[in-house]
Amino acid sequence: MSTDEGPTSNTWTVGVTHISRSELEKALAEGKRVSINVVGLFRFAGDISADLADRAIEQLHLIGNLQASPEVREVLMKKRSG
Repeated sequence: MSTDEGPTSNTWTVGVTHISRSELEKALAEGKRVSINVVGLFRFAGDISADLADRAIEQLHLIGNLQASPEVREVLMKKRSG
């Protein structure tokens, strides 16, 4: 990570995870980006825009299923690791 980016908040989950717009907005307001690691089902709220997902999510490691709008899914596929 370069010095001009904010810190990253890491999230690890096994099972079903749901992320809301307010959670992503809160991370950005705190100057953070989110690194997400999920084994299971990962759901994005329907009101999350592709732009918000792009700005708030640093990377995604997912073993399982993703439920997100087509636009958000496209952004997340670019952030997938492993």
